[in-house]
Amino acid sequence: MTARRLLACAFSIAVTLAFCARALTAQRTGTIRGKVLDPAGQPIEGAQVLAQPSSHRVVSAEDGGFALVDLQVGSYTLTVRRIGYQQAKRDIELHEGTTVTTISMVPIPRQLDSVRIRAKTEGFRFTAAVVDQNNMPVTGAEVVAMGIDNKIVTDTLGRFTIPKLFKGTLAIRIRKIGYAAYSDSYRMLSERADTLRMLRLAATLSAIEINEQSGFGNDYWAYREMDQRARWKGAMAGVVSREELDAQGKTPICSALMFTPTGGKYGMHCGIHVLLNGAWCDPVRQLFADEVETVEYFPRKSDLSGSLAARRCGPPTIVVWLRKDAKRAP
Repeated sequence: MTARRLLACAFSIAVTLAFCARALTAQRTGTIRGKVLDPAGQPIEGAQVLAQPSSHRVVSAEDGGFALVDLQVGSYTLTVRRIGYQQAKRDIELHEGTTVTTISMVPIPRQLDSVRIRAKTEGFRFTAAVVDQNNMPVTGAEVVAMGIDNKIVTDTLGRFTIPKLFKGTLAIRIRKIGYAAYSDSYRMLSERADTLRMLRLAATLSAIEINEQSGFGNDYWAYREMDQRARWKGAMAGVVSREELDAQGKTPICSALMFTPTGGKYGMHCGIHVLLNGAWCDPVRQLFADEVETVEYFPRKSDLSGSLAARRCGPPTIVVWLRKDAKRAP
């Protein structure tokens, strides 16, 4: 073999190895685990932790702990926000495996007046503005706060407010003909404000497709039963929010439940059956936390609405609502 051919082969091998190394580096992931503490070392619950430049975000648990999973290896800035505290930031160099950090937040001095004290005893509010993909307000959309209020409508600016909330999970569903139905759940620890996006449906869809995708089709009764269960549930029943499940990443749902703040509080487990999307009763299947929107948990004699018995699916059971883009594991 001539020297020129040997050089060509060596160059080709070097390029291939460099490409493979780059591809392997791009696929490497890690986890950032940490705690949010005040200056006295006490945990701060309900702090929002955002990893930039990614879109990963979680909310700290009762012990101040948080976990950002499945992040690509690289440099990140953690931005932490919590009402009553100054914003905190921390630069992190993430390698494969787990990187551990502690973030301290400094409280903002304030003096509460009598009006604010009275509002606190009456609970707190969730306020949101609903917009489409072009940031135009979605007016006249029906908002159901599961188990709380099913007669809320967005105003001329697309806004709505759910008052008198206390610590726990808030599950909402928003629908309007011509827009993709919106569902989400939040772990309410204090007052919150958010912007929610409903996608306007294509005009080329048929009337039946528009009705179905707008939330006025087959799933209407399933969500209505969810609202009834939330109003009539026993003391040991609970609901795990999407934010709590986000922190569990790829963990199988049966294992993830017990490690969520709500799941740990109620001693949640998978039980005998899973009621998928409030309609289909199946034996326990392999589902992962990041596929799931919300989980309702009902031990024996805790579904006072009787909807689970009517579905012939327990209790004891869990009701698993899948995310719209989730795929069932085989």
